Amino acid sequence: MNITEEQVRKYIAENVSVKVKLYRKGWLLAQAEIQLPGQIIRGCTVKKSDYPHEDFGEPIWIEPPCYRSKKGNYSKIVYFEEELWKIIEKKIFETYKEKVENSEEINLDDIPL
Repeated sequence: MNITEEQVRKYIAENVSVKVKLYRKGWLLAQAEIQLPGQIIRGCTVKKSDYPHEDFGEPIWIEPPCYRSKKGNYSKIVYFEEELWKIIEKKIFETYKEKVENSEEINLDDIPL
């Protein structure tokens, strides 16, 4: 049985799922976990941006897991094919927006002590 690269991409795209945890602290809006068949990738981030995202139009920046070097530069830990990253990025954005819309802001002044 020969499986083409296109079939693998389609399978991954149909079977990827995303979990998002909201933070809303400073520039960090959320962290995401990507669940691919046979893999879990943690540490993707949704950050505030000064510029609108080219696909979503909102001022956010979605990034795969990365680390900061001693020189202060950030390097990706996980690399995705551009086409696959676009699919994953869209799922992260959709899950993030759904979480934001369904979350409630809590005003600490409204809580009786």
